[in-house]
Amino acid sequence: MSGKGASKQAGRACALLTAILAMLLICLAIPARAAEPLLQLDTGGHMSLIRSLLFTRSGQLISAGDDKVIRVWDMESGLTLRTLRGHSLEGASGKIYALALSPDGRYLAVGGRMRDGAGDHPVRIYDFASGHIVALLRGHSDAVLHLDFSPDGTKLASASADDTAIVWDIANLGFLRRFSGHGGDVNAVRFVQSGGAIATVSDDNTARLWRVSDGRVIASMTGHLDKVLSIAVAPGGRVIATAGFDGAIRLWEAATGKAIRVLAYTGVEIMGIEFTRDGAAVLSVPGGKPYSPRLIDFATGKDRQVHEGHDNIVSAVAISRDGRYSATAGGSNNEIHIRDVASGTLLRKLAGDGRSVWSVGFSPDGRSIAWGNTPAANAPFDMGVLEYVLRLPEGDGPVGEPRPLGVEKKPFLRAVAQKGTLTLKHRPGGNFGYFANLDVLSGGKTVASIERGEHDGYAHNAYGFTPDGRTIIAGGGHGFLTAYDLNGRRLGEFVGHTGDVWALAVSPDGKLLLSGSDDQTVRLWNVASRENIATLFHSSTGEWVLWTPQGYYSASPEGDAHVGWQINRGEDRAAKFVTAAQLKTHFYRPDIVREALKQSSARGALQRIKAGSFSLEELFRRSPPEFAVLTPAPRSSVTQSPVDVRLRFEDGPEPVDAIDVVINGRRVAVAAQGSASERVLTLPLEAGANRIRIEARNAVGRTKREISVFLRGGVAPERRGTLHVVSIGVDDYTNFPDRSLRFAGTDAREVHRRLIAGAGPLHERVASLLLARNGDALPTAENVRNALKQLQKAGPDDTVVLFLAGHGVNDGSDYLFLPSDAQYKDSSWTKSTVLQWQALQNILQLSQGRRVMLVDTCHSGNAFNARLIKDAADASIVVLAATDADTLAEEREALGHGVFTHAVLQGLKGDADTVADGEVQAKELGAFVGKTVKRITDGKQEPVFHLSGGTDFVMVKF
Repeated sequence: MSGKGASKQAGRACALLTAILAMLLICLAIPARAAEPLLQLDTGGHMSLIRSLLFTRSGQLISAGDDKVIRVWDMESGLTLRTLRGHSLEGASGKIYALALSPDGRYLAVGGRMRDGAGDHPVRIYDFASGHIVALLRGHSDAVLHLDFSPDGTKLASASADDTAIVWDIANLGFLRRFSGHGGDVNAVRFVQSGGAIATVSDDNTARLWRVSDGRVIASMTGHLDKVLSIAVAPGGRVIATAGFDGAIRLWEAATGKAIRVLAYTGVEIMGIEFTRDGAAVLSVPGGKPYSPRLIDFATGKDRQVHEGHDNIVSAVAISRDGRYSATAGGSNNEIHIRDVASGTLLRKLAGDGRSVWSVGFSPDGRSIAWGNTPAANAPFDMGVLEYVLRLPEGDGPVGEPRPLGVEKKPFLRAVAQKGTLTLKHRPGGNFGYFANLDVLSGGKTVASIERGEHDGYAHNAYGFTPDGRTIIAGGGHGFLTAYDLNGRRLGEFVGHTGDVWALAVSPDGKLLLSGSDDQTVRLWNVASRENIATLFHSSTGEWVLWTPQGYYSASPEGDAHVGWQINRGEDRAAKFVTAAQLKTHFYRPDIVREALKQSSARGALQRIKAGSFSLEELFRRSPPEFAVLTPAPRSSVTQSPVDVRLRFEDGPEPVDAIDVVINGRRVAVAAQGSASERVLTLPLEAGANRIRIEARNAVGRTKREISVFLRGGVAPERRGTLHVVSIGVDDYTNFPDRSLRFAGTDAREVHRRLIAGAGPLHERVASLLLARNGDALPTAENVRNALKQLQKAGPDDTVVLFLAGHGVNDGSDYLFLPSDAQYKDSSWTKSTVLQWQALQNILQLSQGRRVMLVDTCHSGNAFNARLIKDAADASIVVLAATDADTLAEEREALGHGVFTHAVLQGLKGDADTVADGEVQAKELGAFVGKTVKRITDGKQEPVFHLSGGTDFVMVKF
């Protein structure tokens, strides 16, 4: 077509295309799978490769990477101050590769792989102070790999895997100019010549110098022999340094692009470089062994310092704006190392509680799983050491808890690389030098080969046959875990891991797959359906959480703070994050987790067990309370008590139902004053340090905040009002004589006496009640309930101690304590004759002061519910229980007590006084009882102790 008709039709086509593009952009801005908040792990640190680091002017550090979370670190404490999140989905979508902070600190620019594959990959611009997204800069069709602000802050440059760079106008937050010409990914970009030019480096082995005003190439800089990954500009702007896979650091004139010299050959690929602030040295970080960053003298090219400590690829580097500190990120556990630039001294490691999982295995009977966190020396197919074990449920038994593995008589089953005449072998290949090829050999001859590339994990890190020899399962980079047939044809993916898969094992019956990953999780899969059954995170502090894909979980007292849901609110808005701990009322379901493991299907478990009515979709319009502590500031000091604590609440559809306060382990009932958006709590402080935990609750969930306030003016004597002691020992069961216990009543009487003798003198008054044979009353259901109600009279200066000895039983998702008149009729317990653990815990939760539980109820086989410990800990109740989920409580004739109570009594008499000061602290008692019980029972009984908030206090004096 030609002339006006063709022009008119072309115009209509253009208009139609514009409309379609506009609709596509609108669709892209709507969060995909909006009705499904994204279940994620949060360990307090990074869980995957850290791609970018930068320091703020105030000395904070900002980091981000493949785990899709931006962290702002407090350099003094080494803790995350806050996190920023953006729209992301499962898979690669949302991975962050680049950060840049404007010179005035106003804007944080964030780039990365904003969706899987090609398409729109915008640069997010956050208002750094508020954390709100103020703009999306659209123009790149592939991942954004690097960002840099101009010295005057008026422009932003971005480098992309779409082989281009773009300069953006920050004043208008819009597009300025595109720079095309590289023949591969543009890996980094920097402003030079005071912002009048940019320098870029690329996978095409070259660097280029471009004029910003017209986009023309000033110079093409050649000499590198492999991909160029990083670029740095020396202070003063006269020299550019580039580095990459060839291990060379090359220097160039910033004005002309003319080669100056090779500063150094490091002998290993270089992932990043930065000049020191005085320009006297260059700090480089390596992608290969020995993984030691090097501070290289600019004048001589020789090493000034070699920084040891990282044990794997070091992927990012930054130097503080005052030049005093360096930060390097990497290693097996994704740590950030902070060093003094002048001396090279390691000052601090910034990391969370997670560790990469390098090895996994099944017990020979398939009833236990094991894993290890020690890096494999020669991956892939280095089995590594197994360090921890978890027992899977069997029969009516509960799920176990992670425990040290110790020495096993029978070796655990690991990945199998040889089956009959077939053998699996890996070898290097692909474009990146990894073990990209996995060969299937028969009689030494290759009969099939499986190659991984950039889009399916790069390398084969772990692999093995299923027991029937018909299927190959292999783990790769970036979470790829794939099943293949013997001809190398892909059968399907096990989708869930977000980091490199380092280990796998198949159960002896071939039904279950176990995998371990750089994302710090252990995952259990159904081999046939490839369904993720459950995921385990086990922290370096011992806390753990085990959850199904639907979010139902079992956890240690503080384990559920490590997992939660990201709520996407569109590409142009920051995402929210709600922890599982906040939604505990709805999702803490050990019974569902147990059923999922028994059935090898989480979906199947939900068909058999009724879940709660709360839907995760509600998080898009409702949320737990969102509030901040305005004053006093964290770690502040005051001169008088009480002190006003001001809280600011975000507006939301759910009103706050209650605010609970615990100060140094003591619950204090206070009334909040003020409006719905700002409230004031007037809190009494103790002389010295005060650790204040504030919890707000509404119909959706709960939110906790903690601050520390120091009250100056000397050390005042500790206030102790009334000691409330209720001891319950049930040894005679009226309706179940066969369940009678020998020592429960004796246990209760002796502990009761010892507590009054040792703790009574610390208090002004004692109020006690003993429910046992020959006690104040018999331990019937009615008497127990009446006794517990008395505990609600406790005040903030009082101490409440509850001792329970008798039978406990599981009842679905609940745990029951059986009084002496408990009745069981028509396949169920008569409610009026048993005590629901939740009801007991609710009574204690409403009591003020310090609250202590000593629990010896786990005598009957498998009658342990994790809720017993978990609920008490969440309510800041100090709890010491006879057993964990894997062991049973023993009674010993020779001791005249249960082993647990014997240890408690010995500890209260003074044996737990490890510092010989005439006092037994709560921590001392917990440690002594744990050690003593394990010694007497040869490790067959494992007590559990939890001191909520870590605030210790004196239990008894003698």
